[in-house]
Amino acid sequence: MSKSIRRKVLALMVVGAMAMPMVSFAEDRIQPGPDIVPISKEIVEDDYINEVEENNYIRFTGTISKVNERDGNISIWVDSDIEEDEYGVVFHISDKVSLWDRESEELVGADKLEEGMRIDAFYPTNTPMTMSLPPQLTPEIIVIQGEEYVGSSYVGEFNDNLVSTDNYLKLKIAEDTLLVNEEGQAVEVEDIYGKPVLVFYGAATKSIPAQTVPSKVVLLDIEEETEDAEVISETDQEEPEKVSMIALRDTAEELGYEIEWNGQERSITLTKQNQTIGIKIGDANYSLNKSLRKFGQAPELKDGVTYIESTILDIMK
Repeated sequence: MSKSIRRKVLALMVVGAMAMPMVSFAEDRIQPGPDIVPISKEIVEDDYINEVEENNYIRFTGTISKVNERDGNISIWVDSDIEEDEYGVVFHISDKVSLWDRESEELVGADKLEEGMRIDAFYPTNTPMTMSLPPQLTPEIIVIQGEEYVGSSYVGEFNDNLVSTDNYLKLKIAEDTLLVNEEGQAVEVEDIYGKPVLVFYGAATKSIPAQTVPSKVVLLDIEEETEDAEVISETDQEEPEKVSMIALRDTAEELGYEIEWNGQERSITLTKQNQTIGIKIGDANYSLNKSLRKFGQAPELKDGVTYIESTILDIMK
C-alpha cells in the first residue's frame, strides 16, 4: 500500500472516530416529551373553547348631549361614538334601570346624569324601541364612565368555565374579586353560571377570548316575563301599528333650529340656514320652504309640549 493511500485511510478512521461520540451524544439528548404528539392521536380541545352564541345584550357607548326631566321622568339623548350614527339614541330612565358609577363600582341615582358624560348602556336584544330617529328605548343597565378612570364593563352570561356565551371574555376570579348581587350580598361563583351579570374589569389579554381578572361581578336580578305579560304582548301586536311621535322642541333645539311659536294661530316655524318648516297644531299639512307636504298624523299639543311625527327627522338632518 502506498503512502498516499495509507494517509487517506488513516484520515477516514480519525474522522469516523470523532463523529461517533458526537452522534451518540446527540441521540442521548433527544427525549420523548409532551410536545411530540403522534398525528394519529385525537386532539382534545381546551375546556373553555365552546360553541359561540350571540350575546343577549347590546352595548351602546356614547356621550350624553341632553338631559330632559318632565314630571319626574328623565330621558337622556346620547350621541354615539360611531361617526356614521348621526342620531344617537334617547334612553328613558325608569325606576327599573340600574345606574352604576364605573369608578366606584356602586349604584347611583339618576340625578348623577349630566350632559357631557360618557356612558355605556346595556339592553337585551329583544328590547322594544320606537321606529323614530333617534330611536327611543329603556335600557336595563347604564354605567357612567369616569373622566380619568380607565376601565371596561360588560353585561352577558358565562358558562361554568367562566367564558361568555359570545366567546368575548373569560374571567379569572381572584381572591379580591367581589362577587355580589345587586343588593350587595355575596354570591358564589357557581351562582353566576348561565345568569346575566355585570362585570367590571381593567386590563385584559389580546387573546380570543380576552382573559381578565375582574374587580367586581354583579349578579343581575332580571325579571322574567310572566304568562300574562306574554298574552298582553301578543294582543298588542295585533293592534294597528301606531305612528311614532317625538317632542318637537327638544328635537329642533338639538338639531340647531330656531323656533317661533304663534299662540294665536297655534303654529310653529322652524328655521335653520336656508330651510324653513311651517307646522300647525292639529293640521297634518305642513310646509317645507315653498312646498306643501303632509304628515300621516297631525301634530299634537299635550301638557304644553308639541309632539310631532318622527318622520320630520328625515328633512331636519
